[in-house]
Amino acid sequence: MKQGEQEIEWYKALVDNSSEILMIIDEYGNIKYISPSVKDIAGYDSDSLIGVNTFIFAHPDEVDYIFSKLQFLLENPGVPEFIEFRALHKDGHWVEVEAMGKNLLHTPVKGIVVTMRDVSKIKKLEKELRRLAENVPFGIIVLGDGGIIYSNKEAERILGYSMEDFPSLEEISSKIEGEKGSFISKMKRKDGKEIWLSVRYIETEWMGEKAYLVAFSDITENLLLQKRLESRTTLLKTINRILRHDLINDLTAALGMLEVYRDLREESPLSTVEKRLNDAVKLIKRMRELEVLSEDGKELKEIRISEIVGELRGKYDIQISLQGDAVVEADDALFSVFDNLIRNAVVHGNASLVEIKCTQKDGLCEIVVEDDGSGIPEDKLQKVFERGAKFGKGGAMGLGLFLVKKLIERYGGNVRAEPSPKGARFVIQLKGRVT
Repeated sequence: MKQGEQEIEWYKALVDNSSEILMIIDEYGNIKYISPSVKDIAGYDSDSLIGVNTFIFAHPDEVDYIFSKLQFLLENPGVPEFIEFRALHKDGHWVEVEAMGKNLLHTPVKGIVVTMRDVSKIKKLEKELRRLAENVPFGIIVLGDGGIIYSNKEAERILGYSMEDFPSLEEISSKIEGEKGSFISKMKRKDGKEIWLSVRYIETEWMGEKAYLVAFSDITENLLLQKRLESRTTLLKTINRILRHDLINDLTAALGMLEVYRDLREESPLSTVEKRLNDAVKLIKRMRELEVLSEDGKELKEIRISEIVGELRGKYDIQISLQGDAVVEADDALFSVFDNLIRNAVVHGNASLVEIKCTQKDGLCEIVVEDDGSGIPEDKLQKVFERGAKFGKGGAMGLGLFLVKKLIERYGGNVRAEPSPKGARFVIQLKGRVT
């Protein structure tokens, strides 16, 4: 046998025993040659298909699609083109097929060469994996060089994007290094809301190309709960420190005065004892107010400022004016905020007038509380909300203002002390509306 004939036999044996189908068609889609492996994949004898038009075996829904691919091959000689379609099996069911075609009509082959393989099992597995991916409680995306290749419904729910309008996710892709890993990343949803994600990824392959399978879950609420827990722990430590230090000091002083009274039988130590015990009682009452900050699960509700002011007018023998009114998101403990501010104005500032003004500013309700008392020194303004800060008549401790700040922060707002020519001035910002 000549060398040329040996090569032909070698190639024929290779094609005949390949698990893939090799097919040559003319420019109209008629079969000029098809390898015997078509029997294993589609159930037909290869000889019976010579001269048959391939469109006979195409699914009705895909005829136009396949025709467009044939047109592309005819217009682009030598350029390979990938195609996926369903082919009719001899027994009547449809076979999922992947094919690669190349126009060699201009060569001695004088035909369009198509290689095909059965991907039915792969497609079935892919559908099952997609079904599983759509039912897991975390987001899944596949990242390729061109961006997002796949996303499940949970990923779209978490981020607010549909598959068609997903952004580049630079926040995630920029942190992917190596074959696998995990990290926490801040993302912005389509609606603008910022969320925190716990992300895990692994390198994989998608359609023969390198890609990354990325799974993530929204941990924003968990981080908020953790922050609340840390805040509560700090608060409890503060309460413990106050009780250990201030209360013990008051009671120790009272006991000392009782010893003096026992020894001298004088009345003067009794007034000191009374004052110290009253201070201790006030401190315990203040601790009850602080307990509010450690409570969890209380939902905020709408609180009207004028109702709080009405109660306070009956409690203090000073003039309290209100300009405007507002409804803010808080709870019943908001009363303690204004109670503490007015108490400080009276006790430490010797005020006779407190003015409260409600306005809308930067999307928040701004409430200014200003008195005509002695005010707060400018060098104390930045520290006035700290536990243990002292100012005003008698240099009393600033536990009330510490409570004010913690409560306002609990409502998602902020409070600050500002310089004022006529007394103390506090500015509170809360979610709400002026009415």
